[in-house]
Amino acid sequence: MLSLMILAALTVCAADAADRAPDAFDLNRPGWSRQPTWLANPASNSEVSGTGWTSSFDGKALRTTPPSLTFTVDQPHKGMKFSTPMKGLSLRDFPFLVLHYRARNIDTTSRDYAVYVDDGDASRQLAPVRLCDLHADDHWHTLAVDVSRLSKSNEPRLLAVQVQATEAGKALLEFRRLEFSDIWPEGATRVGPAPPPPAPDRPVPLPGLKWTAQPSWLANPATGGAHEFAPGHFPLATSQTETSPAAPASAAAFRVRQPGAGMKWSANLDAPLDISAHRYLHIRYRAINLSARGDYTVCALGTGPTGGSTSAALLWPADTRSDGRWHVAAADLAPVRAKLARVTGLACQVQAAAPDARLEIADIRLSDHLPRQQVEEFCDLAAEAKWEGFAPLPLPLQTAPLKGWLARLRLDNWPAARAATFQSIPFDLSGSPGRVAATSLCTGGQIDVNVSSDLRPSEVYLLLLARLAGPEEDVFGGGTFTRIRDVDRFRIELTYMDDEKALDECLPLNLADGEFGIRNGLQVLVVSTDPKRRLFSVRLIDRSDQTALALVAATARTGPPLHPQAADEMPALVHKPPPPPPREPGLLHVADAQAVFRDEWMEAALPLTGPPQLARLRHLPAGRDLLDKPSDLARLSLDGRAIAAEDWLAAGHEQRDGGVLRTFRIRGREGLTVGLFVRSNSPGRLAVSGRLTNAGATPCRTALTVGLGPYRLAGRREDEHYLFPKRGAAFDNRPCSYRNRYCGTFPLQFVDTFAPACGCGLFLRTAGLELEPRHYLLEKSDAGLRLAVEHAETTLAPGANRDCPEVMFELSDGHWRRGLDAYTAWRRQALPARPPKQWFREVFNFRQRFLHGLDPLYDPAAGKLNLQSAVDEAREEFGGIDYLHLFDWGYLPPYGRIYGRQGDLSPYDAIRGGLPALRRAIAAVRAQKVPVGLYIEGYLLEEKGQLGREHGKQWQLIGSDGKGRYWPGCSEMYVCAGVEPWRAVQAATYAAKVRELDVDGMYLDQFGFAGSYVDCWSDRHGHGVPSFAAACERDCTRRVREAIDKAKPDVALYTEETPADLASVFQDGSFTYAMNESRRTLTRVPLNLTRFALPHFKTIEILVCDKPTASWATGVKWVFFNGEAIWLEGPAREWFEPHTLEAIRRCHAILRRHRDAFTCSQPVPLVRTLAGGVFVNAFPADDGRKTVYTFYNSRRRTFRGDVLAVDWPEGATAHDAWNDRPARVRVGGRRATLSLEIGPHDVGCVVVNSPGRP
Repeated sequence: MLSLMILAALTVCAADAADRAPDAFDLNRPGWSRQPTWLANPASNSEVSGTGWTSSFDGKALRTTPPSLTFTVDQPHKGMKFSTPMKGLSLRDFPFLVLHYRARNIDTTSRDYAVYVDDGDASRQLAPVRLCDLHADDHWHTLAVDVSRLSKSNEPRLLAVQVQATEAGKALLEFRRLEFSDIWPEGATRVGPAPPPPAPDRPVPLPGLKWTAQPSWLANPATGGAHEFAPGHFPLATSQTETSPAAPASAAAFRVRQPGAGMKWSANLDAPLDISAHRYLHIRYRAINLSARGDYTVCALGTGPTGGSTSAALLWPADTRSDGRWHVAAADLAPVRAKLARVTGLACQVQAAAPDARLEIADIRLSDHLPRQQVEEFCDLAAEAKWEGFAPLPLPLQTAPLKGWLARLRLDNWPAARAATFQSIPFDLSGSPGRVAATSLCTGGQIDVNVSSDLRPSEVYLLLLARLAGPEEDVFGGGTFTRIRDVDRFRIELTYMDDEKALDECLPLNLADGEFGIRNGLQVLVVSTDPKRRLFSVRLIDRSDQTALALVAATARTGPPLHPQAADEMPALVHKPPPPPPREPGLLHVADAQAVFRDEWMEAALPLTGPPQLARLRHLPAGRDLLDKPSDLARLSLDGRAIAAEDWLAAGHEQRDGGVLRTFRIRGREGLTVGLFVRSNSPGRLAVSGRLTNAGATPCRTALTVGLGPYRLAGRREDEHYLFPKRGAAFDNRPCSYRNRYCGTFPLQFVDTFAPACGCGLFLRTAGLELEPRHYLLEKSDAGLRLAVEHAETTLAPGANRDCPEVMFELSDGHWRRGLDAYTAWRRQALPARPPKQWFREVFNFRQRFLHGLDPLYDPAAGKLNLQSAVDEAREEFGGIDYLHLFDWGYLPPYGRIYGRQGDLSPYDAIRGGLPALRRAIAAVRAQKVPVGLYIEGYLLEEKGQLGREHGKQWQLIGSDGKGRYWPGCSEMYVCAGVEPWRAVQAATYAAKVRELDVDGMYLDQFGFAGSYVDCWSDRHGHGVPSFAAACERDCTRRVREAIDKAKPDVALYTEETPADLASVFQDGSFTYAMNESRRTLTRVPLNLTRFALPHFKTIEILVCDKPTASWATGVKWVFFNGEAIWLEGPAREWFEPHTLEAIRRCHAILRRHRDAFTCSQPVPLVRTLAGGVFVNAFPADDGRKTVYTFYNSRRRTFRGDVLAVDWPEGATAHDAWNDRPARVRVGGRRATLSLEIGPHDVGCVVVNSPGRP
């Protein structure tokens, strides 16, 4: 029986373990809290206590007593309620609440709850067990209730127990089982009505549905020829044959060929689908090359309970198995019913992780049961086993029943033979028949496999069953918990015993889907081992309280490795520059219907007839022609229609200003002309600008794209790399497709491509000083690379011109930092940074706290502020606090977030003592050298407040649908940042709060992103239609900045995201979601490039917003690797796992100790290393006396060896700051080599001191 235990035995004798499930979520530990304010008659002397297994010997036998959890209330007619959080519970997995209890002196006449479950519905109290359901006879009873049929949420968040004493007092309620289970307990008394009989399965008619592509539904739509729908199926390259029983005919098939892009399709059902009578919706599908990003794979469309169109996900991308095999997913319909009153359609999405991503759906049906699964759905299976080149490994003590595990996973067709072959690997199944070695839910654990001394395996294979229960952590995307790809929750430890003991850690490779990590269900894992070393043991380490593992068998590879990719080896990125080119003056030669630009770096041929193209581009130092065929230099969209090449009609050309101007007419559009000016104003550079002129009689919508490609930098595709400096930069060489708007999600004006091994590179750059809407594009495919800038669509009135700023294409020597270097040189000259606030740059632990919500610092009953508790908690749990950010100080009941804006109500009225009390509390914190800052909304205005009532409708941001925008589900409206009176109010408000509370920093919430969703379509605000949010935000920020500076110098101003570079100059820093985005980006290294490109701009990483950071310690280390600050929200011990807290403390100590280096003016990203997959950033202190190097091992296994070669002046020393010990250094003359041991996805830090330097 698999159960999610609130109270269970975790340490039992072997005999008992054979009969009980090994899996339990145990809450018989500190975590129960009294809640005296929840009831009218609270007792003054109530208790909760727990005991573990106890044993006693009475002279004849050893007697054991199960663990228990006891609640008591001594006073007559008094009561108490006790609560505990229920992290990790999913009622889909564990629907039955089971109580094995005894009660004494409990008031069983009350209909109030005995057990309460908080499912998030504040409109009613969910009481699955009431006090009147109990028997208070001091005997043991068992009762059960199906909570999944009562709850409106699959993931209830809290459980409470109530004790009410009779007139006798001394009330007791003791549990030996208080659990959620997936099995109805035998002999239990049912609480509530019996469930209805299961409804028969009902298929959803799929054949004949008309599927329509919906490119406007997603931000990265695949281009027209790169997506496809078919009513049948696409052949898949998979081990399954089309005629096998597991391969049914498809009803619908969807394909995206463009990596990094996606598409959504929708179809209306012939009739609304009634989902009220069934619990699940089964989806039979297969997929390949799908990305885990996106908001759904399959979703239901319809109308919500209050009307209006809405949707509900049925199959999440993270839950979709993309291995080419047929699977049946089961969507729980309870949350779907909460969102949809009527289901009228379906939608599917394909996000391509690689070329040719496909999704096929064979069947969708309503059902009342969860589907059974076949072994073949997880891996190939053969009854026989051939052992040549393999050897079975003995397992540790096997106490868990295999039969129970197979039942829990609903897994059929398990082989009955003593040996079998799974995914081409033989496994011995006879070691302990019917038993497996297992870990438990709630506690995690480990499984050790010892290796014989005469074996020197090259690989070890593990036949593993995994049970992943409950919801996935929000930091990993939420949804259902179905896989682990991180070393924070699971890893394998290899122990080698040669001359000395050595430990290597790794993530295993799943042979069926080719991905590292583990998944729910059956899997064959491979671990690469070193046959030159004596492998002593293999240890599976389960660190998750939502995971249970069962090791069925293990096999050693005694021959050469069959899966070298499991070693996760990566070649070092080595730059081989071409020979320096001879100095050569730039020439432009115009003849023979083409213009040729030539200098020491390039020869480029521009045809003067036909469409706008570049016929030839030769990289002279590398001796390489980049173009296999002519490349379009410009593409035009006219009134939403792409103009074909043959419709560009050459209208003349002229040579001027060191370049060539070509003029075009557009077929079928009288009066519209396009001028393209191409010049070379620096060696190796081609610059292209455009002008559109409408001499016609009617307006037209125009969008011009300037680009180059496809081109090739190397003979081998894998030698071609790119750096796309979006939020969470992409540094990689795999196929991709990016199109990012110039705003907070893409703040820098360049894109780089390079082939370091070939000494050949090409980057794109713009140098505009006006904030104008555009997108930056990068594609890598089999055809080659393509770079482009897409100028936004605008309406060109009759007689109007439109100038499109210059786009520069520059050749390089193939180093990966050449584009960044060119951008940085321009930025320093064109955008000088504001004088930095050094105190703000030295903030590394940025703590957000609430006055009224979440973890409140204000006690309304006592009327006291306790900001000191925030300081004390942060110092103890996080290792320090460098800044205290007060979130909801501006809240005023019953209105909401008011902030006391100019002309509005005062939030100080919500605090006893008002403004003086808050000012005193802030001053007390600042006196401890902890700066304090205030949160104010940049966009949202509460319409119930005075300002909202008087001006809200006039100032409100208008969407493209013509409607005013609100924050979802509330009365806060978006105000357009381009409205001048609003800017004046904001500027006055920020200045006033600085003066009133004497704070150190002020925050503009939601500013920085500047996505299209905050472009305003009003024609009454004085901006263009639509507005460009980045420009509106910049101008508003400038007004606020000026007002703050007049009120109090040295106050930091920061926003929620790093804005576009041209807007960043009016603020001191920002939050950013770069590391959060890196987790979803195809990249070799987690990198916030903006932190290096704008070094004086402080970046503070939000790993996940308003949700627990939980177990993601690796994310904390990513922040450290980039030398940034971390944003910390939530109760420390509830929202952060212990190992995550330890990582925060460790990183903060190093960042603060070496803040002179981490706040340097010229940090260097991606220093050349000696080891593939290990990346290094350098932070040289401005005084030249030290350089701090941060290291990141992107490989999924331990690295040990030489990493970095550095200059080594006389008297230099090196300290391993991460491990607080002398660094391993090998010195040779004026150079030295640093050697490190770094675990998988782990970091390191070495400080090189050069005391002899000035």
